[in-house]
Amino acid sequence: MTPPIVIPNEVLSFLSDADEFRDADLRINPLTATECATQSAAMQEIDVVRTLGLIVLDDADDSNPYCYVSKGPAQGTVVHFSHDPEPQLRFHSLGEFLEALKTAQQDGSDIDDLQFPVLTPSADQRMLVGRVRELLEGSDEDGALQIGLYLPLLDPDDLDTLALCAAHEDFLVREIAATFILDHAKPALRGLAERLAADKSAQVSRPAQQALARLSGTRK
Repeated sequence: MTPPIVIPNEVLSFLSDADEFRDADLRINPLTATECATQSAAMQEIDVVRTLGLIVLDDADDSNPYCYVSKGPAQGTVVHFSHDPEPQLRFHSLGEFLEALKTAQQDGSDIDDLQFPVLTPSADQRMLVGRVRELLEGSDEDGALQIGLYLPLLDPDDLDTLALCAAHEDFLVREIAATFILDHAKPALRGLAERLAADKSAQVSRPAQQALARLSGTRK
Protein backbone atom coordinates (compact mmCIF):
# COMPACT_ATOMS: atom_id res chain seq x y z
CA MET A 1 0.00 0.00 0.00
CA THR A 2 1.31 3.43 -0.95
CA PRO A 3 1.86 5.54 2.20
CA PRO A 4 -0.18 8.74 2.46
CA ILE A 5 1.35 11.83 0.94
CA VAL A 6 2.58 14.41 3.44
CA ILE A 7 2.54 17.85 1.83
CA PRO A 8 5.53 19.96 2.96
CA ASN A 9 4.68 23.22 4.69
CA GLU A 10 6.42 25.24 2.00
CA VAL A 11 4.13 23.69 -0.61
CA LEU A 12 1.04 24.45 1.47
CA SER A 13 2.16 28.08 1.71
CA PHE A 14 2.77 28.21 -2.04
CA LEU A 15 -0.68 26.81 -2.84
CA SER A 16 -2.31 29.35 -0.55
CA ASP A 17 -0.41 32.25 -2.13
CA ALA A 18 -0.85 30.99 -5.70
CA ASP A 19 -4.63 30.84 -5.41
CA GLU A 20 -4.65 34.62 -5.90
CA PHE A 21 -3.45 34.15 -9.47
CA ARG A 22 -5.93 31.45 -10.48
CA ASP A 23 -7.27 32.13 -13.99
CA ALA A 24 -9.24 29.49 -15.88
CA ASP A 25 -8.83 31.27 -19.22
CA LEU A 26 -5.04 31.17 -18.85
CA ARG A 27 -5.13 27.60 -17.44
CA ILE A 28 -3.45 28.79 -14.27
CA ASN A 29 -4.97 26.38 -11.78
CA PRO A 30 -3.00 25.88 -8.55
CA LEU A 31 -4.34 22.96 -6.54
CA THR A 32 -5.97 23.01 -3.16
CA ALA A 33 -4.16 21.13 -0.40
CA THR A 34 -6.55 18.20 -0.78
CA GLU A 35 -6.18 18.11 -4.56
CA CYS A 36 -2.41 18.30 -4.16
CA ALA A 37 -2.34 15.27 -1.86
CA THR A 38 -4.72 13.31 -4.08
CA GLN A 39 -2.94 13.99 -7.36
CA SER A 40 0.49 13.48 -5.85
CA ALA A 41 -0.58 10.10 -4.47
CA ALA A 42 -1.99 9.09 -7.86
CA MET A 43 1.44 9.65 -9.47
CA GLN A 44 3.36 7.48 -7.00
CA GLU A 45 3.26 4.48 -9.33
CA ILE A 46 5.86 6.29 -11.48
CA ASP A 47 9.39 5.43 -10.32
CA VAL A 48 10.94 8.84 -10.88
CA VAL A 49 8.06 10.51 -9.02
CA ARG A 50 8.91 8.46 -5.94
CA THR A 51 12.65 8.96 -6.37
CA LEU A 52 12.34 12.75 -6.55
CA GLY A 53 9.46 12.97 -4.08
CA LEU A 54 7.43 14.96 -6.56
CA ILE A 55 4.47 16.94 -5.23
CA VAL A 56 1.92 18.10 -7.84
CA LEU A 57 1.29 21.85 -7.76
CA ASP A 58 -1.18 22.62 -10.55
CA ASP A 59 -3.64 21.16 -13.04
CA ALA A 60 -3.75 22.83 -16.46
CA ASP A 61 -5.89 19.95 -17.79
CA ASP A 62 -3.07 18.71 -20.04
CA SER A 63 -1.52 15.93 -17.90
CA ASN A 64 1.69 18.00 -17.71
CA PRO A 65 1.74 19.37 -14.17
CA TYR A 66 4.38 21.46 -12.48
CA CYS A 67 5.78 19.56 -9.50
CA TYR A 68 7.86 20.37 -6.45
CA VAL A 69 10.97 18.24 -5.91
CA SER A 70 11.12 17.20 -2.26
CA LYS A 71 14.03 14.72 -2.38
CA GLY A 72 17.57 14.48 -3.74
CA PRO A 73 20.10 17.00 -5.07
CA ALA A 74 17.40 19.05 -6.84
CA GLN A 75 15.30 19.38 -3.69
CA GLY A 76 13.38 22.65 -3.57
CA THR A 77 13.19 23.12 -7.34
CA VAL A 78 10.13 22.97 -9.58
CA VAL A 79 9.91 20.56 -12.51
CA HIS A 80 7.51 20.70 -15.45
CA PHE A 81 6.52 17.05 -15.64
CA SER A 82 5.68 17.10 -19.32
CA HIS A 83 5.59 14.13 -21.67
CA ASP A 84 6.78 15.82 -24.86
CA PRO A 85 9.47 16.92 -24.38
CA GLU A 86 10.75 15.03 -21.34
CA PRO A 87 10.24 16.51 -17.85
CA GLN A 88 12.39 19.60 -17.39
CA LEU A 89 13.62 21.55 -14.40
CA ARG A 90 12.17 25.05 -14.77
CA PHE A 91 12.45 26.99 -11.51
CA HIS A 92 15.00 27.09 -8.71
CA SER A 93 12.27 27.51 -6.10
CA LEU A 94 8.57 27.75 -5.38
CA GLY A 95 9.06 31.51 -5.04
CA GLU A 96 10.28 31.76 -8.63
CA PHE A 97 7.34 29.70 -9.84
CA LEU A 98 4.93 31.92 -7.91
CA GLU A 99 6.41 35.05 -9.50
CA ALA A 100 6.08 33.47 -12.96
CA LEU A 101 2.39 32.73 -12.32
CA LYS A 102 1.86 36.28 -11.06
CA THR A 103 3.51 37.75 -14.16
CA ALA A 104 1.52 35.49 -16.48
CA GLN A 105 -1.76 36.45 -14.81
CA GLN A 106 -0.93 40.14 -15.01
CA ASP A 107 0.13 39.88 -18.67
CA GLY A 108 -2.75 37.63 -19.70
CA SER A 109 -0.34 34.86 -20.75
CA ASP A 110 -1.30 31.20 -20.97
CA ILE A 111 0.53 28.87 -18.60
CA ASP A 112 2.30 27.38 -21.62
CA ASP A 113 3.98 30.76 -22.09
CA LEU A 114 5.53 31.10 -18.64
CA GLN A 115 8.86 32.88 -18.51
CA PHE A 116 11.61 30.65 -17.13
CA PRO A 117 14.70 31.97 -15.34
CA VAL A 118 18.19 31.03 -16.44
CA LEU A 119 19.19 28.05 -14.32
CA THR A 120 22.37 28.43 -12.29
CA PRO A 121 24.59 25.76 -10.69
CA SER A 122 23.48 24.08 -7.51
CA ALA A 123 25.16 25.24 -4.33
CA ASP A 124 25.85 21.61 -3.38
CA GLN A 125 27.88 20.39 -6.36
CA ARG A 126 29.29 17.46 -4.40
CA MET A 127 25.86 15.95 -3.83
CA LEU A 128 24.71 16.73 -7.36
CA VAL A 129 27.78 15.30 -9.08
CA GLY A 130 27.72 12.24 -6.86
CA ARG A 131 24.17 11.45 -7.91
CA VAL A 132 24.79 12.14 -11.62
CA ARG A 133 27.82 9.85 -11.64
CA GLU A 134 25.91 7.19 -9.76
CA LEU A 135 23.24 7.31 -12.46
CA LEU A 136 25.83 7.22 -15.24
CA GLU A 137 27.32 4.05 -13.79
CA GLY A 138 24.01 2.43 -12.87
CA SER A 139 21.19 0.77 -14.73
CA ASP A 140 18.17 2.78 -13.60
CA GLU A 141 15.47 2.65 -16.26
CA ASP A 142 14.80 6.34 -15.71
CA GLY A 143 18.48 7.24 -15.34
CA ALA A 144 18.56 9.46 -18.42
CA LEU A 145 15.42 11.27 -17.28
CA GLN A 146 16.97 11.99 -13.89
CA ILE A 147 20.25 13.14 -15.44
CA GLY A 148 18.25 15.46 -17.68
CA LEU A 149 16.74 17.08 -14.61
CA TYR A 150 19.97 17.31 -12.64
CA LEU A 151 22.45 18.39 -15.30
CA PRO A 152 21.12 21.99 -15.67
CA LEU A 153 22.32 22.50 -12.08
CA LEU A 154 25.87 21.33 -12.87
CA ASP A 155 28.79 23.74 -12.77
CA PRO A 156 29.73 24.16 -16.47
CA ASP A 157 33.40 24.12 -15.45
CA ASP A 158 33.04 20.48 -14.39
CA LEU A 159 34.46 19.11 -17.63
CA ASP A 160 35.07 15.65 -16.17
CA THR A 161 31.40 15.01 -15.43
CA LEU A 162 30.34 16.48 -18.76
CA ALA A 163 32.86 14.25 -20.54
CA LEU A 164 31.36 11.19 -18.87
CA CYS A 165 27.92 12.24 -20.08
CA ALA A 166 29.24 12.93 -23.58
CA ALA A 167 30.74 9.45 -23.78
CA HIS A 168 27.77 7.55 -22.37
CA GLU A 169 26.32 4.65 -24.34
CA ASP A 170 22.77 6.03 -24.08
CA PHE A 171 22.26 8.61 -26.83
CA LEU A 172 19.70 10.38 -24.63
CA VAL A 173 22.44 11.13 -22.10
CA ARG A 174 24.73 12.33 -24.86
CA GLU A 175 21.91 14.55 -26.13
CA ILE A 176 21.50 15.99 -22.64
CA ALA A 177 25.22 16.78 -22.58
CA ALA A 178 25.07 18.39 -26.02
CA THR A 179 22.11 20.53 -25.00
CA PHE A 180 23.92 21.60 -21.83
CA ILE A 181 26.93 22.64 -23.90
CA LEU A 182 24.66 24.61 -26.22
CA ASP A 183 23.15 26.41 -23.25
CA HIS A 184 26.59 27.20 -21.81
CA ALA A 185 28.56 27.67 -25.02
CA LYS A 186 32.00 28.66 -23.80
CA PRO A 187 35.46 28.01 -25.28
CA ALA A 188 36.40 25.39 -22.68
CA LEU A 189 33.56 23.20 -23.94
CA ARG A 190 34.63 23.27 -27.57
CA GLY A 191 36.36 19.89 -27.46
CA LEU A 192 33.29 18.13 -26.12
CA ALA A 193 31.11 19.98 -28.62
CA GLU A 194 33.30 18.79 -31.49
CA ARG A 195 33.08 15.19 -30.30
CA LEU A 196 29.31 15.32 -29.97
CA ALA A 197 28.89 17.15 -33.29
CA ALA A 198 30.17 14.00 -35.00
CA ASP A 199 27.76 11.72 -33.14
CA LYS A 200 25.80 9.26 -35.27
CA SER A 201 22.55 10.38 -33.64
CA ALA A 202 21.11 13.57 -35.10
CA GLN A 203 19.50 14.33 -31.74
CA VAL A 204 22.99 14.55 -30.30
CA SER A 205 24.89 16.10 -33.19
CA ARG A 206 22.37 18.88 -33.90
CA PRO A 207 22.66 20.79 -30.59
CA ALA A 208 26.42 20.17 -30.55
CA GLN A 209 26.76 21.69 -34.02
CA GLN A 210 24.67 24.65 -32.87
CA ALA A 211 27.03 25.06 -29.92
CA LEU A 212 30.01 25.07 -32.28
CA ALA A 213 28.32 27.73 -34.38
CA ARG A 214 27.95 29.89 -31.29
CA LEU A 215 31.58 29.33 -30.45
CA SER A 216 32.76 30.19 -33.94
CA GLY A 217 35.45 32.84 -33.80
CA THR A 218 36.00 32.59 -30.06
CA ARG A 219 39.30 31.63 -28.51
CA LYS A 220 40.05 29.05 -25.88
